[in-house]
Amino acid sequence: MSTSYEDFINNYRDLLAEYWGKISSEILEWKNQYEWPKGIKLEKAIEIRNSLEISIKKNLNTYNYITKEVFDQVMVWGFGIPTKIPERTINEVTKRAFAELQSNNISGCAKILTEIYGVGISRASKIIALSNQDCLGIYDSRAAHGLFDLVFNDKRLIPIPPGKVIAGDYLPNYGYCEAFQKYIYVLKFLLSKAQKEDGLSNDFKRVADVEIALFSRSRSILKAPKINQIPEHLRRTRKLNNSTIEEGNYYWTLAVGNKAKLFKAEVMENGIFISTGENYKSNIFLTSLEIKNCLLHFKKYNWFPLGNNITNLTPGGLGDYFLNTLHKSPKYAGHFAAIWVNQGLLTHRYGNYNRIELKVL
Repeated sequence: MSTSYEDFINNYRDLLAEYWGKISSEILEWKNQYEWPKGIKLEKAIEIRNSLEISIKKNLNTYNYITKEVFDQVMVWGFGIPTKIPERTINEVTKRAFAELQSNNISGCAKILTEIYGVGISRASKIIALSNQDCLGIYDSRAAHGLFDLVFNDKRLIPIPPGKVIAGDYLPNYGYCEAFQKYIYVLKFLLSKAQKEDGLSNDFKRVADVEIALFSRSRSILKAPKINQIPEHLRRTRKLNNSTIEEGNYYWTLAVGNKAKLFKAEVMENGIFISTGENYKSNIFLTSLEIKNCLLHFKKYNWFPLGNNITNLTPGGLGDYFLNTLHKSPKYAGHFAAIWVNQGLLTHRYGNYNRIELKVL
């Protein structure tokens, strides 16, 4: 049986209150930056979401299930293409799923929807969340990544589902469905905090408003990290072409002291492209699949070494993986480690002899 909202909040109230203090000054800015589909700004984007919500509610009130037409409208909105799922399957499964939702069993509703071949938590949560934006929010790699730094005992409180750009956290079986319920609890708590603040209460009236803000936060982090979102050891500034580089797609390699090197990175839908060296002429590209497999490989370890010294590789380290699995120069391990630390996919510490150690979150 799923944990109740009251029990969950009682367990994490102090952590969530502290987290709200950390993000409260920026959450409205994040919401105002929202656009989806790409290029559709906040007001029109919300209008589209509301139109989908009306269609879903009309289906449920009339049939107790969702028609293929409306189901595919949500899929086109979220993913650009309709499904090939038979109408009868959609009707039967959504009828069972939303019967669970009437009992506030969010995870149970999601589990039933993900029984459909090709429907993961991202698709399921869009159907569920758009049925009632007052109480629910979409749980996908982007929105969950907006909570990447909500950490308890060195682990993310809300796991990130895998996506095209974000590798996410591996969970077995119906783990994402259960995490979805807890994710909604976090959104509700943050909404309750926003509604108590004069400068936020008018803009945060629904759980979906918090989800929208977190989605935008994730996109802004991946697109152009702000200086205060970059770990301190990566925040050094430097004169380059007569301009001070403090933010944008510039990073410092994960290294000790003055060994850190400036580089540029472009996060794309299909991977990450890095330019480094003199005049940024040295390039490397890792696909999203390569990144996902790399993080999954190291997920099974507790702490592991960066170990990217070309002349003295550390066995089992990230540099060793770059050389022997990816067939790339191990020097680039420090570049990708810096990006993944910034994205909240890795954390780091300094071990013996000031050597950098990493851990997948």
